[in-house]
Amino acid sequence: MEDYEKLLAEGYGLRLLQSQRSRRGLVVKTSDGWKELRKTEGDQAAVCFEDQVRRHLAQGGFTALEQFCLTLDGQPYVLGMEAGYVLLPYRKREEVSFDCPQTALLGATVLAQFHRAAAGMTGESPSPVKNLIETCRDKRQELNRVKKWIYRQSRLSMVDVEVLRRFETLQGRLKETEALLCSGSYPQLMAESKEQGLLCHNRIKSSVVEMEEGALYITSFARCNYGCPLSDVAEYLRLLQREESFTPKLGQEVLEAYGQICPLDEAQRQIIGAMLLFPAKVLKLMSGYYNKRRTIKSEAFLQKLSDCGAQCEGEARLVEEMQLQ
Repeated sequence: MEDYEKLLAEGYGLRLLQSQRSRRGLVVKTSDGWKELRKTEGDQAAVCFEDQVRRHLAQGGFTALEQFCLTLDGQPYVLGMEAGYVLLPYRKREEVSFDCPQTALLGATVLAQFHRAAAGMTGESPSPVKNLIETCRDKRQELNRVKKWIYRQSRLSMVDVEVLRRFETLQGRLKETEALLCSGSYPQLMAESKEQGLLCHNRIKSSVVEMEEGALYITSFARCNYGCPLSDVAEYLRLLQREESFTPKLGQEVLEAYGQICPLDEAQRQIIGAMLLFPAKVLKLMSGYYNKRRTIKSEAFLQKLSDCGAQCEGEARLVEEMQLQ
């Protein structure tokens, strides 16, 4: 069991007075006030990059975050017996749900503020840049391999039958996404991403967002890397589209709120549309199933695949209704 008293004393020179579990880690009362101790996400290089991101954002005027407390030897993390840890100032804030239109618009504003403040970031990201054009090509090849594997089986499962039923639709969606991205300004934006220090958050959702007195705060930047910021906008629309209160009109208002800080031209709106057409969730499920086939129950997976397929179809309708093509 981790000795948190020793970890705080040797790592930060703090005395542990009281502790309690939190949603993300351990809330501790120390000789320097209340802090939150969390296990690190990723290796030491990833934590150091996140620390650089947080400091760069603060220098750029982004205030919706906390900074890592530095250890006695100036590091943003401390190594315990069981894991690595980061320490942050603790404030009790409310959890956030995006089923409220006002919160959805506020989230779009904070996302735009993040992208604006992140521009000009330097430092070596430990995670590779994700190019969606290359991902489309890789996924098309993976789909073909899965199809060949299925046809080699003497007996097909219900999941195999469902995948074959969706095969042409998925291949068509991948080809359409790739064609739209290649014909637009996406390749140029990707080329500029590292040159201009453009960051993607890659994880905007309820679990990393909190609210205090009407203001949103982002609690984690662990998955940040260089890339096209429009991918965050597309993923944010995906997140909102799952809420019952979401409408295409609200989607347009979200883009307008984002565009007030980071202007969007027609070409960029079409890139967002192309990203929404990419059937990310279905492909992720299929990849996991065929790589871990023996450990997944077909019945439960089949329902999940059906639900995600319906979600992807909804995203395609959203692209049409919001005129993002």
